[in-house]
Amino acid sequence: MTNSTIKSFIKKTILIFLSFVLKKTEITKKNAQEYFEIAAQFGSLSIAKYLLPFVDPKANRSIALVWAADSGYVDMVKFLPPLSDASERESQALRWAASNDHVECVRALIPHSDPCAEESEALYWAARNKCQATFDLLYPASDPKAAKHAACALGVPRTISIF
Repeated sequence: MTNSTIKSFIKKTILIFLSFVLKKTEITKKNAQEYFEIAAQFGSLSIAKYLLPFVDPKANRSIALVWAADSGYVDMVKFLPPLSDASERESQALRWAASNDHVECVRALIPHSDPCAEESEALYWAARNKCQATFDLLYPASDPKAAKHAACALGVPRTISIF
């Protein structure tokens, strides 16, 4: 079995279990929040929408958005920013999406986040992980001094020519 097969199996198993729990359990504010965050982490937009009346997407400093961005769930990332705070945790959702080269998540988060947060760390991670498309998206919105430093110090292909 490959890693992606195992991850896919785990995701399906967790979402099936979560669906079962939701049908059999009385939803409280506390457990709904936990289920909502799990749904975001594993990309289940339908479960997240179902739980929305019971939760605060800004809870735990918008961790649901951070997990969705980290995992690359574009639909979830597009759904959550108007409800949560993408700039929370110094734009951690954007930084994690960039570090994992989730280009479409980065594209969805830029209008709601601060690409300059943490000295343009999102751009730094895109450069460090050689995520050229993500770097190209972030560069215009990032701090130019930090951007130049990140790209030059890391010797990222094509980025050097930008300067």
